[in-house]
Amino acid sequence: MTEDFVGTYDHNLDNKGRVIIPAAFRENLGGGFTVAMNSEWNALALYPAGKWESIRQKLARVRDTDPVGMAYKRLVNAYATHVDELDAQGRVVLPKAMRDKAGLDHKIQFIGMGDYIEIWDDARYTRQEADNLMRMEELVRHMDERYTPDFSNTP
Repeated sequence: MTEDFVGTYDHNLDNKGRVIIPAAFRENLGGGFTVAMNSEWNALALYPAGKWESIRQKLARVRDTDPVGMAYKRLVNAYATHVDELDAQGRVVLPKAMRDKAGLDHKIQFIGMGDYIEIWDDARYTRQEADNLMRMEELVRHMDERYTPDFSNTP
C-alpha cells in the first residue's frame, strides 16, 4: 500500500475553500479518497482509499461500550469526508470546519508523507519545520532507537 507521496508543494485556497491537488499527487491519490485530520490534529490529511480503509478497520474494533474509544472514533469520523473525484480543474473542496480546525488560511503546503498527504497552513508548517530542523539530532536519535538500528544512515 505504498503510494510514495513525497515532496512539498505550495498552493492557495480559493474563497470557496477549494484547492488544486498537486499534479504529482493526483494519480496515486486516486478517485476515491478521504480528507480528515492528521494524527496530531494540526493539519489535514488526504488518505487514499487503502490507507483510509486500514484506519476505518481500526476504528471498527472500538466497542460501543468503550466511552474513551468512542470519543476518539466520534472525533475522527466527525472531521472526515469522502471525496469521490476531483473537479475538472483537479480541485477538492476542504470543508470549512476542517479548515478551521487545522488553522488553514489562504496559503497552504502539501507535504508528502509516503502513504498519505498532509495539508498544512503555510505559516504553521514553516514554524514546525524550523523547530524540527533545530531538533534534527534528537529526531534522528528517536528514529534510531525506535525503528531501526541503521536509521541514521538515511538522509
